[in-house]
Amino acid sequence: MKALVEATGRYDSVFAMTDLDGDEMRDTVRQALPTETSHNEVFFYFSGHGAQIENEFYYSGVRFDPSRPNETGMSHTLLHELLRAAEPNLLGRKLIKS
Repeated sequence: MKALVEATGRYDSVFAMTDLDGDEMRDTVRQALPTETSHNEVFFYFSGHGAQIENEFYYSGVRFDPSRPNETGMSHTLLHELLRAAEPNLLGRKLIKS
């Protein structure tokens, strides 16, 4: 997927990560989207497992524990907040559940 995104030539930087735990997922998104930098376009792609717990969807980290989803995964609400905080002109997301 990284090669495909890079081939578009649309993005100045591409962060491709695999097998992250919840902390690493949140840290990677924050690192990729510093709020002091302007972002014309942001594309988020996730391929992996997730869990619907009550009214929230969680992207599962490698050691996801449904009894502690905010610690071991990343909520869709938090992801949305982090993406919006970057204030991109265009925001695209792609989620593939496996």
